[in-house]
Amino acid sequence: MRPLFVAGTSQHIGKTTTSIGLLHAFRRRGLSVGYCKPLGQRVKESGEHALHEDTVLVSRSLGMREDEQPDLAVSLSRGKVSQVVHDLRVEEYLAGVRQSFEAVAEGRDVVVVEGAGHVAVGSCVKVSTAEVACAVDARVLLISGGGVGSTIDSLSLSWDFLRWRGADVMGVLVNKIWPHKFAKIKEAVTTGLTNLDIRCFGAVPYEDRLSQPTMQQVYDAIGGELIAGSEHLDNRVENTIVAAMEADHMIHYLKPGTLIFSPGDRTDNILAALTANTLGDVCEAPVAGLVLTGGFVPNEAILHMIEASQVPAIMVEKDTYSIASKFHATDFKIAPGDREKIEWAVCLAEEHIDIDGLLDQLQE
Repeated sequence: MRPLFVAGTSQHIGKTTTSIGLLHAFRRRGLSVGYCKPLGQRVKESGEHALHEDTVLVSRSLGMREDEQPDLAVSLSRGKVSQVVHDLRVEEYLAGVRQSFEAVAEGRDVVVVEGAGHVAVGSCVKVSTAEVACAVDARVLLISGGGVGSTIDSLSLSWDFLRWRGADVMGVLVNKIWPHKFAKIKEAVTTGLTNLDIRCFGAVPYEDRLSQPTMQQVYDAIGGELIAGSEHLDNRVENTIVAAMEADHMIHYLKPGTLIFSPGDRTDNILAALTANTLGDVCEAPVAGLVLTGGFVPNEAILHMIEASQVPAIMVEKDTYSIASKFHATDFKIAPGDREKIEWAVCLAEEHIDIDGLLDQLQE
């Protein structure tokens, strides 16, 4: 069976989440699976290996050992491209891609190869999605975000780029469609793609839960000092409040899983949040965590109350607006240990993607 290359029209389109869903769906059909991401920017050291962050995530989701995964074949880490463009070693890069693929393909029925960013990423070193797909003789599934006109246009542009460079593109997937518009958008975009003789293998609704970070991810993203709640960093953030209002107004905005950004000297808001969590009057576990801003340290009595509440609390030096903006600008991916999100990804794939159609197209 030929490998499946998962490519995207842009970054953060859901390639890794889709890959996880497809791999588990293939495995549930009795197939042995492999995965590799041979080109990328975000390198993570794992023992003696230099892997892409997504390789670590996918490996753990499949119960595979990280130390058995091949190193990133082509690293495009910050600052490196400006060096290598003066000394291109295209054949060496492609040989590394093939070596990485062969390392995970041996003994596997089907291998998913994931691309980096959009389809042209890597063109700077003459190793784009098309060249990588051709190097491993993969068929390409192209993913775009949910919409109609802009989605069809971006898919058409990326489709033509891949085919012009020799890649075997078999079809597309439309991802992250707003649920309240799902039926209408699915029908329109499928018709539009059919008009272009492009096969659509599925339309997937946007699942808000997949973008919800844990407090551990929040802590990793914004930094600062964790002053309480280390046992509950798996709390999931479903809602945020910038507590610039009085406490009696803030309390009305609390929903399950709320992350509160508040200056560290706003004792009223801190106490209101802790009280709501203790009494449980606003649904279950209304407060996922606290981010205390401005470098203001609550007094000793308040610190003891925060510690006793076991609510994760992070103290940062930056002002409330800056740190809240940083949070909202962060793209939170699935964490390797987040079994709940991984299961959601698998359910979405099984329900909304033509898995058997894909497998038919991958047959030799």
